[in-house]
Amino acid sequence: MAKRARGIVATGADEAPARVSEAAVPDAVVEEVAAEVAALVRRAELRCAFEVGRLVAERFFGGDLSAWHRRGPKANSLARLAERLRARGVGGPAALHLCLGVYETLAPLGEDSTWNHLTRSHVRAVLALPAPARASLLREAEARTWTVEELQAAASATTSTHHGGRARVPAFVRAIAQAERLFAPDGPIFRDLHQAVVLDAATVECGV
Repeated sequence: MAKRARGIVATGADEAPARVSEAAVPDAVVEEVAAEVAALVRRAELRCAFEVGRLVAERFFGGDLSAWHRRGPKANSLARLAERLRARGVGGPAALHLCLGVYETLAPLGEDSTWNHLTRSHVRAVLALPAPARASLLREAEARTWTVEELQAAASATTSTHHGGRARVPAFVRAIAQAERLFAPDGPIFRDLHQAVVLDAATVECGV
C-alpha cells in the first residue's frame, strides 16, 4: 500500500527524487534555448502590435483604416491616445502608428500565429509598398528567415522595379519616422531637458 508522508503519496520507501546534473549546460543547448526564447519574444511583440492595431482600428475607425490615412478629425483623437499611452510608459505616436500599420498589413494575410520569424521591424520595412508587394515580401522573409536589413534591400529593389526610381513614401510612414526621430532618447524633444528647471513661465509660453 502506498505510504503517505506530509500529504504526499509515495510509491516506495527506497525511491529518491530525480537529481539534475550540476554540470555546465552544453553550448548547443544554450544556443537552442536562446533561439527559442528570441522566437517567443518576436512572436509576442508582433502579436501585441497586431492586437493594439486591431483594437484602435475597430474602436476609432470602425475597422476602416482608410479614415486613418485621410488624417481627418480623428487624427487628434489618435494624438490624445498616444499622449495618454506615453504617460503610462507604454508607447507614443510612433509606436501607435506602427501598430496600426502592422494590423493593416497582416490582417488580410490570415492567422498571425503563422509568423514565427517576423518582427515589427520587418513589417515596418515594407509599409511604403503596395499591399500585394508587402504580402509577397513578408511571406518570403518568413520562409527564408531574412533579417530586417535583407528585407529592406528587397523592398528597395521592389520599389525601384515598380516605379523606375524612388517612390513617394506614404504620409503615415513618414509620420512614424518623424515621431521616432522626435521622441528618440537623443531626439529634439529631450535635448536640453535639464534646462527646464530654470525656465520661467513667460519663456515656456512663448516657446523661445
